Amino acid sequence: MADNGLTEQVIAHDQSVKKEDFAKGAMTWVFPAFGYTNAYQKGTVLPKDLPMYSRYEFYSSRQVYELRSPYHESFWALTIGTAVSKGAAWGWEVSGAVPLRRKRLQSLLQHATCGILVGFVPFISAHLRSFLLTGMAIFEIERANKQAASTITGLHHLNPLRCRLTDNPREPVEYLDRAGDIHRMRWHDVIILADNPDPTEGDVSLVQSSTDRAWRMVTTLEAAHLYLYEKLTGDRPLALEFLQGISERHLTEAVNSNQAESARSGNVMFRGVTAIPIYSDVPINRVTIPIAEVPDGFDYQTIYDNAIVGYAGFTGQDVNDLDPRLAQRMSLGSGAQAIVLDQKAKGKGLAAWKADFANNVHRLLADLNTKFTWSELTVEDETREAQLVKARADARKAMQDNQEITPDQSRNMAADAGDIPREYLDQDLTPTNTVADDEPTESSAEDDSEAPKTEALVEEERGKSLTIAEAILEGFW
Repeated sequence: MADNGLTEQVIAHDQSVKKEDFAKGAMTWVFPAFGYTNAYQKGTVLPKDLPMYSRYEFYSSRQVYELRSPYHESFWALTIGTAVSKGAAWGWEVSGAVPLRRKRLQSLLQHATCGILVGFVPFISAHLRSFLLTGMAIFEIERANKQAASTITGLHHLNPLRCRLTDNPREPVEYLDRAGDIHRMRWHDVIILADNPDPTEGDVSLVQSSTDRAWRMVTTLEAAHLYLYEKLTGDRPLALEFLQGISERHLTEAVNSNQAESARSGNVMFRGVTAIPIYSDVPINRVTIPIAEVPDGFDYQTIYDNAIVGYAGFTGQDVNDLDPRLAQRMSLGSGAQAIVLDQKAKGKGLAAWKADFANNVHRLLADLNTKFTWSELTVEDETREAQLVKARADARKAMQDNQEITPDQSRNMAADAGDIPREYLDQDLTPTNTVADDEPTESSAEDDSEAPKTEALVEEERGKSLTIAEAILEGFW
C-alpha cells in the first residue's frame, strides 16, 4: 500500500484525544461554558483593546476576537492569507541514511490532519493561521499506546479554543473534546509552538501574537472602513436637521412619497439625515447639526499605508508581497531597497516559526539519524547562492595559487561550506565538533553507515532519543 496504511490510521483516530470529535458524526457539539457565546456576536465591531489574557479558559474571549479579526478587516485578512499561503507552498525534505526512517517521517507529515482534511497543506495552513492569530499553535502526536517510545500513528492539528495550558510540563495541555470530556495530554503527545513567549510565563501573558502587535492598526483600519461605508451608503444618521414650520405628518408624507425610510419614534431618517420636525406658525426654517463629519486631520491613505507597513513587519513579510503599489509609492519597491527589505523579512516572523517547527520535528518525530529541512528557494535565492559558491571557489583557487592550501584542503573547505557533497571526500581533513541548530542530536546522518534496520531496532533507537527530553523534564521535579 502506497501510504503504508497511514490513511486509515489517521482517519480512525483510535488513540487520539479527538476520537470523540468524529465518533458520533458532524452534528456532535459541546456548548462551551466559558464565555464564548457572549464574546463575539455577528455584526459587532472589534473592541478597542483585547480582553485580558487568562490561562485557565477554554474558548477564551481573547482568542475568539483574535481568530475573528481577519473577518473584520480585509487588509489584515489579506496579510494573514498571504502568510499562510506562502507557508503552505514551502517545500520540505527528509534526509537520512536509512530509507525506512525517511519514508516513515515523510508519510507522517503527508498524512497529517486538520479535522476531516488529510494532508500536509491543510494541516500546516491551520497550524500557521493559529500561530499568527493567537500566537500559539498546537498539534497532537498520536501514538500506538501510552509509551513515549511507541510508534507514531498520526499528527493532528488541535483547535486552539479547545486547548488549555497547564502549569505541569509533564502534561502541558488539556483538550476539550466535543463530548465535553477533558483530556490531559502528556509531553510526548503534543507539540506547542509559541510566538514571542512572555518572560512572566503566564502571569501577565504567555505569548504575543501578530494579532496582538497589530491590534490597534486592525481596529483603526476597521473603523475607517466602517466610517467610509456608512458615509457612502447613509447607513446611519450623518446629521440632525431641525425643521421649523412643518408638521411631522407633512414631513412623513413627503418622505414616503419618495420611497424613503418611514417615520420611526417621532423622527424621520432619510438618506443618512435625521429630520426632527418642530411645528409652529413661523415660516419654514432649517438648522443642521453635523454628527458624522470627517474628523480633523483624517487621511485614509496615510492610515492605510501605515497599517500595511505595520502588518508586513508584524508577520515577518515583505511589504511588496502585500501591496506593490505602496512599496513603489514609498520608494520601497525598487533597486537595492527592495532586496534589503526582502532579506530582512526572512529574518523575523515566519522565519522564527520555520526554525522552531523543524527543531520540534527533530525533538519528537524524527529518530537520531533522520533530518527534516525546509527547501523553499526562490529564483533570487538560487541566484544569490550560486554567486556565493562562485566567490568561495575563487577564494579557494587564489589560496591554492599562493600555496596557502593544498588541493585536498581546498576540497575539504568546499565540503565544509556545502559547495560539494561530503561523500566526495576521501578523508575529512577538517573535522568539527559543532552541530547546527537544525541537525539531529547525538549523531548525524553521515555517521550512520548501517544497512536498513528492523522495525524493532528503529523503535529502540527512537526510545533512546526520547530519554533526552525525559531527563530535561526530570529537572522540573
